[in-house]
Order: sequence, then C-alpha cells, then structure tokens
Amino acid sequence: MGIAEGRMRDAIASAFNLPPEEVEKAYMLTTDYAAVAKAAAEGERALKALGIQVGHPVNPMLAQRAESIEEILERMGGRAAFELKLDGIRIQAHRDGERITLFTRRMEDYTHMFPDLMEPLKKALKSEKVVVDGELVAIDPKSGKPMPFQEVLRRRRKYGIEKMAKELPIQIHLFDILVLDGKTVVDKPYNERRRLLEEAVETVPGKVMVVERRVTGKREEVEEFLKYALSLGHEGLLAKELNSPYRAGRREFLWLKLKPEVDTVDL
Repeated sequence: MGIAEGRMRDAIASAFNLPPEEVEKAYMLTTDYAAVAKAAAEGERALKALGIQVGHPVNPMLAQRAESIEEILERMGGRAAFELKLDGIRIQAHRDGERITLFTRRMEDYTHMFPDLMEPLKKALKSEKVVVDGELVAIDPKSGKPMPFQEVLRRRRKYGIEKMAKELPIQIHLFDILVLDGKTVVDKPYNERRRLLEEAVETVPGKVMVVERRVTGKREEVEEFLKYALSLGHEGLLAKELNSPYRAGRREFLWLKLKPEVDTVDL
C-alpha cells in the first residue's frame, strides 16, 4: 500500500472509528475508496460485507521467498500444499456472463491482448459470475514446453495481436478462486478454495487448466516434485499454508516460493 493510500485508509478509519486493517482489507478487495468510505459510514458490519466486484480488479496476494524445504515445513506446521511455480504473467480472469476480462497483478486490463483465451475461458469457467487467479505461460509449439518469461512478454502489444496469437500460443494455469457464483470466497481456507476451484473449472486441453500440486509434509516428496517441476520447464514450486485465507494485496509467509535460482521479475 502506497503512502497516499495509507493516508486515505487512516482518514476513513479515524472518521468512522473503525479498525484500519478492516478499511485496508475492504480497499484491497474493491480498489475503490469511494465505496469503502460509503460502507464505513454505515458501520463495521457494512464495511466487512464489501466484496469483490466481478469485472473490477483485485489487489493480488503475493508470496515471500523461502530458502529451503525445511523453512517451509517449519513455517507451515509440518505440512503444506506445493504447486508448480510457473514463469509467466500473473493474471486475474473475471467472468460476468459472456464477458471475460483479464487483469495483471498491477491491475492493468490485458483482455484485448489475448483474444485466443476468450472462448476457452468461457468453456472452462462453469460459473457465470466468477473470478480466478492464475498465470499466463507461453508454450513452444514444437516441444509443448513453457518458454522463457521474456517470450510471453511478446504477447503484450497494441498491433498484430491476431498474428502473434497464432505464432505464440498461450496457456492459463489457474491456482486460486476469489469469487464463485457472485460470492466472495477469499476468507475460506486455501484447501477449501482449491476444492471450489477444481469444481468450478473444466480443463480445456492446451489452453486452460488448474495448476498441478502435491500436499505433503515429507521433504523427499517435495524434492521429487521440485525435480518434476524443473523437468517440465517450470521455475520451481509455490508452497501454501493449507488453512490460509487469500489476503488481497498482502505479501506474507502464507505463500512461499521455492526456486533453485534467482527470481525473475514478476508482472
């Protein structure tokens, strides 16, 4: 949260005698201080009732970096979910009826850049009012393996979009669900959100899928899964605390990156 946003949060909290953390949470979900102030004027119950608006970007939850498997298991109570960590563009997909909107982690609208994902996402997302979180990855047409991060950036353009869509295929790998059937579900534990995600998404081969994961507390199994991830061309694993909520706009130790090399820049 920036300085200006922090001041706005504190001003609203002070004006209506509300906890600053509740004001901040409402803003991270709505990115709309006018809506937050209006709800705050009605009281804490109205503020807490504010949810995500489908078609309006949400501040994404971010991960910290872990140095070892031991650190992850210790921080997460001896057992965690380990997902494939993909090297692409973080994307938030919103479906509102027939309308699909794609937002980056910086809440930029990238919908027009990926026309080849519109129909696959309509087919994959069973609910007509849903928000999912995931990663866009460029795929090598010959090998079928993910291409370096720099390649997916070639899809960010104003012109020649259709031509590039044919030359550089894109997949979207989904790993979280924020809204289902119009209801905000970020406060549900990760394991329950994962179940909801799997039920809400129909795989579209080569285009839309739920990211692969393992749930374990054994170092050897994590090591094997890490080797597997690297063999597929991915950059590592993302560990998640099984009972953790989705904390919009926060970078916490509830999600931990495990990679054998220096981070690339997240977009």
